[in-house]
Parts: sequence; C-alpha cells; structure tokens
Amino acid sequence: MDGTLRQLFSLSRPRTIGDELHLLAIKIQPVLAQKPSPERNRNLRTVRLDEFNRLLAQLCRTYCQRRGSRIEIEEFITEVQILTLTSLGTFDPQRASFNTWFSNQVLPRVYSGLQRSKNPSWGRPQPKTLTGQHARQTVLNLVQALPLESPDLAVDRNAPEIILLEAQCAEYFQAALAELSLADQVLLQRVYVFQEAQIDLAQSLGISPATVSVRLKKACRRLADLLGESFVEDCSGTNFCQPLLGDQP
Repeated sequence: MDGTLRQLFSLSRPRTIGDELHLLAIKIQPVLAQKPSPERNRNLRTVRLDEFNRLLAQLCRTYCQRRGSRIEIEEFITEVQILTLTSLGTFDPQRASFNTWFSNQVLPRVYSGLQRSKNPSWGRPQPKTLTGQHARQTVLNLVQALPLESPDLAVDRNAPEIILLEAQCAEYFQAALAELSLADQVLLQRVYVFQEAQIDLAQSLGISPATVSVRLKKACRRLADLLGESFVEDCSGTNFCQPLLGDQP
C-alpha cells in the first residue's frame, strides 16, 4: 500500500490510542534528543508529554487486564513510561507504527521482567552485627557513587591475580546490575554514568522528581543486596570500582 492509499485508509477509520501515541511520539522524539535545559522542558510541555504518558498508562492497564495479571499495576506503568521514553530514539515511524514498536520493544520486556522469579538475595534480612551493617553501608556508598577508602597504592596492578580480580569484579557487578528492572538500570545509568540531574531526568520522563529519587534509592539498595558484603571485601579497591566513586559528600 503506497503512502497516499495508507493516508486515505487512516482517514476513513476512527483514530485509536495507538494512532494518538504514534503522532505524539513523532513530536516528542526530537525534543528528547535535545540537551537538558529549561527550553527543552518547555518544549516537552508543548508536545504534550503528559498526554503521552496518560495514554501509555491506559494501554498498560488494558494489557494487564487481558492477562489477568496480579503485578503491581502502578509499578508496571512507571516501568513502561521510563523505558518507552528512554528508548524512543530507536522508534522509526518509516519502518513501523508506534503500536508495533511498543508492543515488541517495550511491553513484553517490562512485563516479563516483573513476572520473573525474584533473586534469592531480594528481601533478605538486614545484617544485625556492626560488621555486617558497616559492610552493607559501604556497598551502598559504592552503588551511590560516594567516596570509599583509598585503595592500597602498594598493590601491583599488573599482577595476574589482580587482573583476574578486576575482571571477576566487573563481571559480578554487571551480573548484579542485570538483575534490576530495565527502568532502574536506565535511571542508574543516566544519573551516575551520564551525570544527568535528577530534576532534568524527571522532566524528560514526565514523572515527579520525588518518584525518580525514590526509585533510585530502591534500586541502589537492591543492587547493594545483590552484590553482598563480599563485594566490598574483594572489589572495593579495584580499578574497576574507581569510576563508581564520586565527589559527593
């Protein structure tokens, strides 16, 4: 079907939620590509980001109702909104409709992520000893990019055992990170890797700064639990961990 026939066909039928999202996505894409600024925030209001998120939420509720899902619906909606707006740059309206892209690239990934079985480390009791509490706090500091104690400068960083430890720590960290939801991985990356201000991130996603802050804290705590106390003992002095360290007090 050529472009003219497709356009005539689209005009002959009622506009659906998918149609509305398709049009909004095309308008929102170039604005999200702009650098964080007050102007971008104004532009996001102009392209009706709130309406885009409202329609996404409506689709999410329908999606869960059809499957009789018992997952937390508001959690699902937030996950979908974050992943959709973060991944929107990969949406090509010349290749597929928004509904097709969304149904293949976002909905099933978030849904399956929330449905999969929980990691055994999730929800385990908090350490009661002073040593355990100190170790867990140190992991939290690492995850939240806070300063740790300086590594031993006398260690030979080129020694084979140190090189192996570096690789093992990096692999272990990535494995733990992969256990987080896709949305939480995105938030951690944008805040701690790309140094995006939380308020700018919140505005680009159409959610409140408080929501971003709460989700970041929960993601950091879960990542700390997944890494465990042994990660501090084995890896806190490695070169791999240095990019995680920051100047925040």
